[in-house]
Amino acid sequence: MLSWGLPQTERGGVDNKVLINLLAEIAVLEESLVAAEHTLSHHASRGRDLRDLQAEYEEDAALAQAGDQNANVRLRGKENEIRATETALTLKRDQTIGVSDRRQYQALQREISGLEQKLITLEDEAMALLATVEAAEDGRDVAESDRVQQESKGQAEIDRMQGETTAASEARDQLAADLQRLISMLPEANRRHVQRLRQNGGPAVVQVQSGACGGCFEQLPAQQGIDADKGRSLVRCAGCARYVVHRPWR
Repeated sequence: MLSWGLPQTERGGVDNKVLINLLAEIAVLEESLVAAEHTLSHHASRGRDLRDLQAEYEEDAALAQAGDQNANVRLRGKENEIRATETALTLKRDQTIGVSDRRQYQALQREISGLEQKLITLEDEAMALLATVEAAEDGRDVAESDRVQQESKGQAEIDRMQGETTAASEARDQLAADLQRLISMLPEANRRHVQRLRQNGGPAVVQVQSGACGGCFEQLPAQQGIDADKGRSLVRCAGCARYVVHRPWR
């Protein structure tokens, strides 16, 4: 049973050139459909990658913030120790005033010497912590700047891809509808073959490429390659069973 709409030969079959040209149109639609689906798949994957990347920048910024806070807490603790030591040192010095007992005076002097040494150590530690705090603050600022920049850059890319995704989705739907319309016009045997191949995924009709099948890239017999390229006869690849047709003629 032949599909409606195709010119027939005197014997009731479909004109071979008409069939080949119809298959060539199907090949173009399938190629465009594959491109649209590739765009959708790529953008979905890229969107996930961008979200994962942004999450990494968020985590880095949070860790830098936590590191800065921790360094500041340690510095404030050291400053409190310094103030407490200075207070104790002042108290011990005050206690030496009016002390007449030699042993008591010497004991206070030893305590004062110990506190002075402790104060020097604490001040050195505080200076080192101050450098750590400054480095942590710089790291925090860099991490936050990187986070903001990546967020802006990533969002701009996502916005661009959203427009392309919408266009590709609409194109895919239209291409699929057009493709089904053309497939329905094929003679029954050809239609079933095309549908069977499409069920396995990928195109059922491909364009000849330098004498080879554009689907599996197996080299066609020389005459078949020429016939496919010139649109002279219906060619099926022996390797993948796809129809191999000529490229669009401009």
